[in-house]
Amino acid sequence: MVYSSLRFQASPTGWGEVRELEFYNGDTKLTGTGVGSPSNNSSDTYAAAFDGNEGTEWNGPTMGTVNFVGLQNVTCNNSLRVAAFEIITQDQKSSESTDIGINIYPNPNAGKFDVSFYLAKSAKAEISIVDVKGRNWYSKKLVGIGNHKEQIILSDNASGVYLVVLRKEDGIEVKKTVVIK
Repeated sequence: MVYSSLRFQASPTGWGEVRELEFYNGDTKLTGTGVGSPSNNSSDTYAAAFDGNEGTEWNGPTMGTVNFVGLQNVTCNNSLRVAAFEIITQDQKSSESTDIGINIYPNPNAGKFDVSFYLAKSAKAEISIVDVKGRNWYSKKLVGIGNHKEQIILSDNASGVYLVVLRKEDGIEVKKTVVIK
């Protein structure tokens, strides 16, 4: 399977400082093409997160989720599991993804949060919220209109880590949210 990208994204209230970033599938270090948003220091681009030097760092130019660093064109098998990072999957025959992925805010939250993402017009998808044990707590089928914003309310759920899963026709996107009650 080819992943269009794996990336670390800053929180809505963070700058996303990263000295070194590596992605693994088990014990195997994943490689790909480095990508990222601009740095607040022109000498420390997103490449600083992958240069093997802990003396350099990348951090975003402004606070918020627009700050990200990651890898594109990562080849891996289907056993990749990522809880803390967003995964944007893409079929090998598809063209490169142009959307920005899932954004969750606020994160952490008290069980009420918004999820925004892009879904091409008329494309079909399903959004679901699952806990780390794989139990489904929310599910909704969608038809693309471009930019989407869904409000999720998990009123009876306990504190913990939940995964927002967006199943599209061309792949799956996953991002975590933390519920604190």
